[in-house]
Amino acid sequence: MKKLGFAFCLLLSSPFCFVNGAPAVKQDVVQLLIPKLNSDRIAYFFGSYGVDPIQVNASPFGESRIANLYSLQGDQKIMRTLAIVDFKQPIPEDLKQAHQCITQGQSIGIALREKGWSIEKLPLYFGTVALSPALKAWMHESSCNSAAVHFYQLNVLKEDRQPVPYCTIIEVHSPQYLDASWLQALYFGQYQDHQEASGEAAALIGSLNLLITEFPYP
Repeated sequence: MKKLGFAFCLLLSSPFCFVNGAPAVKQDVVQLLIPKLNSDRIAYFFGSYGVDPIQVNASPFGESRIANLYSLQGDQKIMRTLAIVDFKQPIPEDLKQAHQCITQGQSIGIALREKGWSIEKLPLYFGTVALSPALKAWMHESSCNSAAVHFYQLNVLKEDRQPVPYCTIIEVHSPQYLDASWLQALYFGQYQDHQEASGEAAALIGSLNLLITEFPYP
């Protein structure tokens, strides 16, 4: 499958050219992207954003939502992040409206934001995983065999109430989007303190590796 490596800028408004992987980190762009959602970051780099749920038979993550966070290149959907979302049960009553939108395929951050919720991310782990041929096909990746990952707990907040745990999220980022250098810049401090996988993170890594091994081709 053809690799998305270009010798020209994907977007006239973007400060980056994507040639054989993620662009070099630029500190001014880091500061711009730090407060933004992953969906906003994908749209910033690639000019579009969408999300599609993926059905995976016998997923090691059970009923969790598995989704393709993509950008468009022509009529092709190119995976920028594989996102696995493990929802905390039961869902609070005042979260159910946003939750319904999310389970139907809307971006988590966008759905929560539209319903008046703000979010906080509690880091669990930063690292890398090996990519299977099938996952590389989703990402249109032909050269890099590993990807940066970010695990975190997502809490939601509204008005003056205490944060409510909503889900645990695992993100596997395309090598053409966010590599380890970008994650380190975007989450400086957190990145340094959460590179050892133990407890919950270790269990999640085991399930993630199994999912990647069995991941379907697009």
